[in-house]
Amino acid sequence: MLLVMVSFVAVRQKCSAILDLVSDTSSDGRRIHTVAMNYSERPLFGGAITSDLPVDWKDLSNVRPVPDHQECFQDNFVTTRPEMLVIEILERQEQVDDADASYFFFNELAEQNDVFQTKNNIRFHKFDDDEKDAYLATALRSNDASVVSRENSIQISSGFGYQHVAMGRDHDDSGNSRREQQELKCIRIDICILRLPKQETDLVITLSKPVDDPNPKEKTSFDMMSSTKTNPMLHHIISTFQIRDWKLFG
Repeated sequence: MLLVMVSFVAVRQKCSAILDLVSDTSSDGRRIHTVAMNYSERPLFGGAITSDLPVDWKDLSNVRPVPDHQECFQDNFVTTRPEMLVIEILERQEQVDDADASYFFFNELAEQNDVFQTKNNIRFHKFDDDEKDAYLATALRSNDASVVSRENSIQISSGFGYQHVAMGRDHDDSGNSRREQQELKCIRIDICILRLPKQETDLVITLSKPVDDPNPKEKTSFDMMSSTKTNPMLHHIISTFQIRDWKLFG
């Protein structure tokens, strides 16, 4: 199976998915779910990749068009804070160091969202070598014979952060800006980049969820270290991630 990779401009399409995520609300506008999470192995990109995903999450390709280079899933609960998972195959960004890849893609998401982003409301924590052990793709590194033999290699960059995303349309029917009327939502984005240098590919995996702003206006500073760093769901997804067919990347 050969999947044609796309350039980084495709991130704009992923940002659209995040906007759809935050605009999905329940009928009463109040319900927030808290449930125990069960997982099952799911085929991705026609079975060329597999990973354990939450059993109750829906494949968005069944309800709307999703580009061939993406897999998009969303929780199936009626809630004001739906979570979304996006797995995306992109052309490798050669100019970006491996250690900085997660920061690079996080900032590109903020730029493509094109809202009132400032240094105070774009906040990101990049995991260092000690912290990112929780996000290591152990299945890839220990179970894939081609990786063990070093025929293929994987570099990992991960972290998490917060962005503000504008709700609704940017302009009215007359073309006038609606910036002053748009509601801003705070989104937590957990991100993991699996870099495949030999395949000239960056696998970008993001888990997004609207949250209470951890840095409200009345606060003058924000300590990222006070946030919960490890996202158990993304940890599980990455730790069970396996590439079954490397021909996916050409």
